[in-house]
Amino acid sequence: GLEGAVAIPGTVGGAVKGNAGAFGSSMREIVTGVDGVMINGESAMFEGKMINFSYRKSELPEDFFILNTTIHLKKSKKEKIFNQIKINSEKRINSQPIDKRSAGSVFKNPKNGFAGELIEKAGLKGYQFKGAKISDKHANFIINENNASATDVLNLIDLITTTIFNISGVKLELEIKVLGE
Repeated sequence: GLEGAVAIPGTVGGAVKGNAGAFGSSMREIVTGVDGVMINGESAMFEGKMINFSYRKSELPEDFFILNTTIHLKKSKKEKIFNQIKINSEKRINSQPIDKRSAGSVFKNPKNGFAGELIEKAGLKGYQFKGAKISDKHANFIINENNASATDVLNLIDLITTTIFNISGVKLELEIKVLGE
């Protein structure tokens, strides 16, 4: 059940909150429950079937911090699992800059399209702002090319969203979560 998650950067809690997934699978299929704490210190539990998941999103409260996640995996033959992991790993190696420092896919795919494709068509693939660079391998990844600051990355994100909106009218939505000011 986790073969599609191979090499996705992040934490289990972040994966659940953001309904992480790839290759046709997501956390929605395997999460049976989460428990944690609200920002006010109150503990809270949510059954998996009560959590509304959608594309790269869960409707868990914003101020809820996941401490434990219960998942249900399907039993399968070891060879089949390892073969699927190998296939998914090869796809990722061939299409994404997993050898570079990044936060993974920056934008959610818009309806009827792919964020990376829009960025590439806009001529931004390979564009660099100070230490942050739009990957030459996959345009939906911003890599830390040379000691990028958070400001470098945020400026590049702003350039991408503005350019894509001006060219196509599509408003790209972040897949990553920006914390702080």
